[in-house]
Amino acid sequence: MATTTSTSGHDAARRSLAAVLCTLVLGGAGGLATIGWASPRAQTLIAVYPPWWPPARIWSAALSVGEISDVGGASFVLVIHSAGPNAPGRAARSGAVFTLDPGALGPCGSTTKDTL
Repeated sequence: MATTTSTSGHDAARRSLAAVLCTLVLGGAGGLATIGWASPRAQTLIAVYPPWWPPARIWSAALSVGEISDVGGASFVLVIHSAGPNAPGRAARSGAVFTLDPGALGPCGSTTKDTL
């Protein structure tokens, strides 16, 4: 009996996993949407920190950039508002893996919640 391996099943599993990961990362901070990198002039940004960091380290790093205004669908995704210059650069130096522009996420990237 010959066995046939179907790559379409693997492709579907990969797509499903990617959708789950995107939802986890961007859940509360934007949902599934087009991702835009944060401009150096951005005052509000979504910062994604290493998920293996303890929450206290993530919050300390984010607070070094500015005021935390929201938490994403995962505890390592934070919305930060900063009055200082080059918030994305400062977020990267604080340890953020990448930053996103909430404005590029359309209505899903709304950051109008009260400050925590």
